Amino acid sequence: MVPHFVPQCASWLFEEFGSVNPNATVETAIQNVGKRCNLDDLPIAYVAVEGDEPVGTISLLSTEWPKDDVGPWISGVYVPPPKRRR
Repeated sequence: MVPHFVPQCASWLFEEFGSVNPNATVETAIQNVGKRCNLDDLPIAYVAVEGDEPVGTISLLSTEWPKDDVGPWISGVYVPPPKRRR
């Protein structure tokens, strides 16, 4: 994940999945996605880029929830509707 794409990707994820957690805010989404800006360790986020524009994101986490024993886990998959099916 390129750090300057964090706010855009976090905004997408918050708009799509924020209702799952009633305590979620755009700010907490930005913090969570920011923690995924690793290069070689989980959690890690990837962003698809077209030119200089982000067109999708996906994350790989150790587990989905702290008490899970299944992982790694694919999370935070999002592609804006105009960029889907391409």
